[in-house]
Amino acid sequence: MGQLAAALDRMSGQLRERMERITADRNEVVAILASMVEGVIAVDRDERIVHMNAAAGEILGTAPDASGGKHVWEVTRLLEVTETIAKALETAAGVTAEATLAGDRVVEMQAAPLRDAEGRLSGAVVVLHDVTRLRRLETVRRDFVANVSHELKTPLTAIQGLVETLLDDEAMDEATRRRFLVKLKDQAGRLSALTADLLALSRLESGDEALELKADDVRRPVDEAVREFGVPSEQKGVTLTATLPDSPVVVLCQLEAMRQLVDNLLDNAVKYTPEGGRIEVRLTSEDREAVLEVADAGIGIEPRDQQRIFERFYRVDKARSRELGGTGLGLSIVKHITEAHGGSVTVESAPGLGSTFRVRLPLAP
Repeated sequence: MGQLAAALDRMSGQLRERMERITADRNEVVAILASMVEGVIAVDRDERIVHMNAAAGEILGTAPDASGGKHVWEVTRLLEVTETIAKALETAAGVTAEATLAGDRVVEMQAAPLRDAEGRLSGAVVVLHDVTRLRRLETVRRDFVANVSHELKTPLTAIQGLVETLLDDEAMDEATRRRFLVKLKDQAGRLSALTADLLALSRLESGDEALELKADDVRRPVDEAVREFGVPSEQKGVTLTATLPDSPVVVLCQLEAMRQLVDNLLDNAVKYTPEGGRIEVRLTSEDREAVLEVADAGIGIEPRDQQRIFERFYRVDKARSRELGGTGLGLSIVKHITEAHGGSVTVESAPGLGSTFRVRLPLAP
């Protein structure tokens, strides 16, 4: 009896150790699944949910704790999820699919069968990857390649045509030849401006050349830009005024970058403000921020376009923009310069009523 009691004690101890180990392993797996950014759903052979982590609940818009034991189709109405799981159970093989949720959210699904210790099919597990940002970046990349190709092709085609005409027509009169040469110069200038803007934007986006910021008065670059654009605005019949404070507005900035920012905002305002219109530049300090506003009485921007005008090459009116000589990169450069200074840029606009671009930058301590 003593030997039996000792054997039972040993068995009890071993069983306790195994249960503790199983519990520890389970807690470790649960912790790993809970910390994953990918959604994970495990189901049994009847497609009842065995486990769902928080990420999967967030993607599918359901509570993981209340999903245990329910069929997949009771928890989510997303047909692609249920079909992917059903196919993995039916074929006992891996399945990959993609679904678009509400709000243009794109989810990639990878399902695989689960087997027990004897190799029999016991269920399936599906991993949900939110690839919305990746798909958006792919779209932006495709659009950028298409846009930059088009922007480069237009002046190059014009240059090629002008040069061929000059070479073929040796008897061309001097006035016509000079007119062709002026057009060549304009197209070459357009190419140069486009290349310069692309290089500037590339440097800002890559962060390879960090801006050397120092405390400076931003009234100076604003005043210089207003003075420079006074002539083209006057020639167009547009009134340009500036309201600057009497005391310095000190910001941690790079003056050259700030000048480029103001130049791009004023260039846009002058181009899109019709004759007889008015442009107002205002610089103020409020709530530990420097606020620069450029308000014009131009054509205005539709609400659907206001969120996209800071994208590279995005144009509200493509034909008019090219006619006015813009590269389509100015506002994108403004956005990146502002963010490099720890600030933000917004726009308020209505069609036919003009636009107000507002740049906020933190004041220097």
